[in-house]
Amino acid sequence: QTIKAYNHEIQKGGMIVIDCFANWCPPCKKLKPVLERIYQENTYPDVRFYAIDVDAAAELAEHLEIQSLPTLLFIQDGKKIKAESGFGGEARLHSLLKNTFKKP
Repeated sequence: QTIKAYNHEIQKGGMIVIDCFANWCPPCKKLKPVLERIYQENTYPDVRFYAIDVDAAAELAEHLEIQSLPTLLFIQDGKKIKAESGFGGEARLHSLLKNTFKKP
């Protein structure tokens, strides 16, 4: 969870979602099992999922300009295309995953 590791992953290209969370954050705790289920069920096979504990990776969180928790970062082809703060429920999350990325 370093800036170097982050840059390495996003430079691989493709579609990426990064969950920026903290263990003490109640909405983060609600979001986590939903993201884990989506990942395990391979609902969006073209999307790579990562998680960043902002307390453990404070320098990276500052670099990413994380202001509130949870924040989902949507990255496509090495560029941040959206940052969504809060957890608006599972339906909202599916809507974001379906509609945020530009399909090839």
